[in-house]
Amino acid sequence: MDRCFLLSKIHPEDALKCSTNGVSILKILDKFSSTDKFSHKLITEYRMLNSQNQYVRLIEQYQVLELDSNGQIWLMLNIVDISSNQEEFDESQSQLLNFRTGEIIPLDTSSKTQVELTKREKEVCNL
Repeated sequence: MDRCFLLSKIHPEDALKCSTNGVSILKILDKFSSTDKFSHKLITEYRMLNSQNQYVRLIEQYQVLELDSNGQIWLMLNIVDISSNQEEFDESQSQLLNFRTGEIIPLDTSSKTQVELTKREKEVCNL
C-alpha cells in the first residue's frame, strides 16, 4: 500500500504532531544508553479516516529491537491498532514509556514547537 495514501488519511491536526514526535523521540533515544533504548517505547494516539470516511482513534507503538555496533537504532517494531478508547479528543497524544519501571515521559509538542532538521534529514525528507 502506498505510504503517501496512508499519511493523507491522518487527521490534518495530528499529522504534523505525529511527525514532530517521531523526530523528537529519535533525538531523545539517541541520548539514552543501549540498555535504556531497549526499555522504552513510544505510544501515540491519533485520528485516521476509516473506509466509511469517519475519523477513528488509532494507537501506534514503536519499540527498539536491535542496535548497530555503534549503539544506534538499527531496527524498530511498529504496531498500529484501533484504540479501544474511541472518545472524542482534540489532538494526538504521545508519550515515551519505560515499560520496566513504569515511568512515563510525556512528549509536549505545542503548536509553537520548531523542529530543526539536519542537512541529511532534509535530504531524506525531500526524497
